[in-house]
Amino acid sequence: MRRILVVGLSNVGDAVLMSPVIERLHQRFPQAELTLLAGDRAQALFAHDPRLAQVITLDEFSGWIGRLRLVGLVWRQRPDLLIDLRQTMLPLVWKPWRCWRYFWPVPKRIVHMRTRHLWKLHMALGSRFKVRGNDLEPGASNLERSSMWISPEDEAAVETLLRRRWGVPTDGRLVVICPGARSHIKRWYADRFADVADQLIEQDGVEVIFSGEPDETPIIQEVLKSMRHPAHNAAGCTTVRQLAALMRQTSLVITNDSASLHVAGAVGTPVLALFGPTDPAKYGPTGARSRVLQRRLFCVPCEQALCEFHHECMRFLSVDEVYRAAKGILEKAGGGSCRLGTPPAVLVPHGTAAGGGDLPSASPAHQRILVIRLDRIGDVVLSTPVLQALRDAYPRAFLAMMVRPVCRELVEGNPCVNEVLLYDKDGRHRGILSTIRFARGLRRHHFDTALVLHPTNRSHWIPWLAGIPVRIGYDRKSGWLLTHRVPHRKQEGARHEAEYAVEMLRVLPAPDGGPGGLEPPRVLSPYVPIHPAAEAGVARLFQERGVDGASPLVALHPSASDASKRWPAERFAQLADRLVESCGARVVLVAGPDDARHARAVEQAMRRRPLNAAGALSVGELAVLLARCRLLVSNDSGPVHVAAAVGTPVVALFGRCQPGVNATRWRPLGPRHVVLDTSDPSRFTAIAELSVEEVFAAAISVLSKKGSDP
Repeated sequence: MRRILVVGLSNVGDAVLMSPVIERLHQRFPQAELTLLAGDRAQALFAHDPRLAQVITLDEFSGWIGRLRLVGLVWRQRPDLLIDLRQTMLPLVWKPWRCWRYFWPVPKRIVHMRTRHLWKLHMALGSRFKVRGNDLEPGASNLERSSMWISPEDEAAVETLLRRRWGVPTDGRLVVICPGARSHIKRWYADRFADVADQLIEQDGVEVIFSGEPDETPIIQEVLKSMRHPAHNAAGCTTVRQLAALMRQTSLVITNDSASLHVAGAVGTPVLALFGPTDPAKYGPTGARSRVLQRRLFCVPCEQALCEFHHECMRFLSVDEVYRAAKGILEKAGGGSCRLGTPPAVLVPHGTAAGGGDLPSASPAHQRILVIRLDRIGDVVLSTPVLQALRDAYPRAFLAMMVRPVCRELVEGNPCVNEVLLYDKDGRHRGILSTIRFARGLRRHHFDTALVLHPTNRSHWIPWLAGIPVRIGYDRKSGWLLTHRVPHRKQEGARHEAEYAVEMLRVLPAPDGGPGGLEPPRVLSPYVPIHPAAEAGVARLFQERGVDGASPLVALHPSASDASKRWPAERFAQLADRLVESCGARVVLVAGPDDARHARAVEQAMRRRPLNAAGALSVGELAVLLARCRLLVSNDSGPVHVAAAVGTPVVALFGRCQPGVNATRWRPLGPRHVVLDTSDPSRFTAIAELSVEEVFAAAISVLSKKGSDP
C-alpha cells in the first residue's frame, strides 16, 4: 500500500472524531503516503502532522468547477486506497467496482460518530469490525486518547501561557470551561457557567480557565463579568492543538456540545458535557470518567437548528446539578454517562390500595411521574400542592404535568416540575387521530406512573395509549383503563378540591418503602410562579394606563364559567364606585378574552373610570397583576385561586349552596380570605341575594386589616 487518500470532514469537532481513522491507518501502513482532503477549519488540527504526507483543503462552496478539480486531484493522486468519510461520489471515479463498500449503510447498532467513521474504514479495508456499545475492537478501546498529534511547540506555548503569563501553580488543579458553541441553542447560560465556576473556586480551590474560539470571546467576557472570583481567559489565545495540550494538563473540562468536548476526549481528559437538542449517543464523550447531563424532555433530542419551545432542554439544567456532577468527577467518584431523568425500572405491584388494586412498589431514585389535569385555571392551581408533595417525597424523581395551553404559565417555572406538557383538546389535539399521535409521543418520556387528578375520557385514554404501566385515577369515565382506581366522591362536596387531589397520593408508595401509601400534606399551599416577562408586561400596561401605585389597587372579576355564579354587573359597578369614593382605590377589571363583555358591562355602569384589563392579560400577567393588588373581589372562578396562590386576599362570592359546587369545595385557601354565600340551599341561582352593602363591608374589613399589603 503506497498511497492512501482520506476524504475527511470540515468542522473541528468532526475532524477530531475522524482522527482515530488517521491513527489506525498510520499504525497499519506506516510506510504509506497518507493524504488528507478536508475543510479549511480542520487545517489547524492536521497541519504539519508527521503522520500525513499532505493536507489538501477541500472548498465546499466551489461549485461544479471545484468538484471537477477534485476529480482531477483524485486521478493525479491515483491512490491505492480511498477512505471516503463524507459519502461523496469520488469512489465512483476511483474504482467503481469497489464503490459499494462506501455506500453501504452503517448498521443501526453503531451510533457514535467516531465509531461510525471507524466502521467505514474497516469496510474500505475489507475487514470485520466488532462493536460492543461504544467500544472499539478488542485491544483498541483506548485508541482515541492518543489520536491527536501535539507538537513540542504546542506544549511549550501552553507552558508559557500557564506559568509565565498567568502564574498558575504546577501542583494546582485546573478546570477548563468552554461556554461557547457554534449553535446558540446548544449553549448553557452565561450566568450559570459563572455560578458553577465560582463554586469550584470557592469550595474546591481549583484554577478556572475559560477557552473558546476567537468569535466566542463575547460569551466568555459575559461569563467573567458575572463571576465573583477572577478566572483566566484563553479565548483566541490558543490553536486547536494548543488547546489539546492545555486540556491534557487539566483535571476536568466542562463544555457544551462543541468541538472542545471532542478535543478533551482525544487527549484523555474527563469531560462534563451539557447536552440539549443534540444526541449524546452520537456526539457524547467517550472517556470512562466523562459524564453527560441532559434533560430527557419529550422533544429531546430534536437535533433541530431552531427550538419551537422555550429552550427548555438547556434551561432546566440547574447550577447545583452541574456543580455536583463536576465535583464528583474531580473527586473520582463519578463514572459513565448519565442523562438526567433516565427511565427507571417499571413499578412492581406491592401492598393494597384504597379503592381497589395494589400499591406500586417503592419509588426508585429516578422515578418518572406524570400528573394530568386538563380542566380550568382554578383546578390546575388547586392541584399544585400535589406537585409539592411529590417533590418532597421523591426529591430525585422526574416530575411532569400535562395541562391545557391556557394553563401553561401556572405550572411552568414551578420549582417542583421538570417539564410541562401541553395538550390542546380544543385545538390541535381535538381529533381522535391527533390524540393518538400525542399519546404515542409520550412514549419517548418513559413515564412509569400517571396520576390523573380529574376524570375525563381523554385523561384516561392518553396514559393507556402511551403505555404508562401505573395509571392512578378515579373510577369513572373510562376508569377501567386505570390500574389503580380511587372512588369518586367529589360530587358529595364534603372536602375541598385540593384535599381531594392530595388524597390520591395515598395510592403511591411511601418514600421509605414502609407499609401504607404516601401520606398527603396537612397544610395545602397552592403555588403560582411569577414570570419576569409577565412582570414586564404588567409594568408596560400600568405605564400606558397611568397607574402610579399611589392608590391601592383593588381587582374585580365579574365573570364566571356559569351564569349561576355571576353576581350582577350593576352591583359590581356600585361596589367599584364606593371603593373609589371611600378608600381612594384604583379599580382594575379583569376577565378572560371570552368574558370581556362582562367587564365592559361593569365599566359602562360605573360613574368612575376603572382600569379595564379584561382580555389584555395572559394568565401569567394576571398572576402578576393580582400580586400587586390589595384585594380581589370575584365570583367563584379561577382568579380566586390565582390570587390566593400569590398571597392576595380575596372576597369570594358564592351563589350555589348545593354539595359539590359550594364554598366547602371551592373556597380560596388561606387565612385572610372572606367567603360570602347565600343561605338558601333550595335555590340553585341565589347569588343575586348578596347585597352591595355586605360585599362592601367585607372588602373594607379585608383592606383595613394590618398586613393586608402583599
